[in-house]
Amino acid sequence: MRAVKAREGRQAGRELLKLIAFWLTSTAAILLIAEGAFRLAGYPKGRFLSIYPPNARIQMTWGPIAYTVETNALGLRSREIPFRKSQGRTRILMIGDSVTEGFFADNPDTYPWRLEEHLRALGAPAEVINAGMGGGSIDKEFAVLASFIKLEPDIVVLTFVTNDLSEIAGKSLENLAVAPMDAKGPAFERTLSPPRRAARWLLTNSAAAEAVFDGYLRLRFRSYRSAERDSMDRYRIDGGADYGANIREFLRRFPRSDALALEEPLPSATRALVTSYLLALDRVTAYCREHDARLVVAYFPCYPQIYDPEASLEVRDLIATQCLAQGVPFCDFTQALRDAGGDRALHLAPVDFHLNPEGNEVLAESLAGFLVGQGLVKKRR
Repeated sequence: MRAVKAREGRQAGRELLKLIAFWLTSTAAILLIAEGAFRLAGYPKGRFLSIYPPNARIQMTWGPIAYTVETNALGLRSREIPFRKSQGRTRILMIGDSVTEGFFADNPDTYPWRLEEHLRALGAPAEVINAGMGGGSIDKEFAVLASFIKLEPDIVVLTFVTNDLSEIAGKSLENLAVAPMDAKGPAFERTLSPPRRAARWLLTNSAAAEAVFDGYLRLRFRSYRSAERDSMDRYRIDGGADYGANIREFLRRFPRSDALALEEPLPSATRALVTSYLLALDRVTAYCREHDARLVVAYFPCYPQIYDPEASLEVRDLIATQCLAQGVPFCDFTQALRDAGGDRALHLAPVDFHLNPEGNEVLAESLAGFLVGQGLVKKRR
């Protein structure tokens, strides 16, 4: 009896293994067929690239505004930069997220590009390198800095954006600042968790994954790829000057990210995020000093902080105090944006809350005046 039951058990086990093998083989075959079909349809199209290839020209139509990304030999949205610094020019490395990179703006309309133009107009020529990369916070920006410190910048400008706080939630200080010590591959790629790294690889290498995710976003978000439907007069957006309604829309969309910086007094959880950010900022400051670069922190206020005079600026003040204590120049864009935004729209609101070219111009002009006024970039005699 026992022998019979043992044979039946082994037989059942073999049948189960056969069933599992059948389903695995069938699933793999279906995925391979789907991958082949989507590749025949022209995918992947590089629609979710977060790191651009060098010497590329890419038409970006994934959002509400179509724009063109052009990269240099380093894969950055800058003019070609010689490895050795040009004599008589200050070299400035810009690090930050999508505000710095310049989402929804062609290269000449991004804020780092315009900064170089404004410095030149002030008689203070500089080489401005746009190393901004959309998404992430100070951990990714620190890693980007480490990846390009070999260019020997004189000045490093780190632009703080209010959603930088939510981006570091759940990360230890070691995770926020360990990337520069890791020489295995591009440092900024290693700031991602393994699941996010795997997802990013699939979205940029698998035709099926890109096509499916692209289709999901088309159904989920009304403004996604709206640039493909209407690119005429692209920066004239209905409701752009309705600041009160746009503030309400902003708070509705970002209650767990930028809006964290607007609560007053700051909740203990948000204050803890600020503390973590400032500790990481201390490490970035020390790293710059070790490499003979001067760190400058620029504060980019969120939409309500510009158009609502009662909005809290406590986060800004905490960062400014820390910079003062560390001897780090602090450039606050808040007043410049308030002054300029009174008579014209500077954002893509209400469809999106990134800056339009006029908004980028305000940042560039403000920062250029700050750098020259502080004596950080010298005028030619």
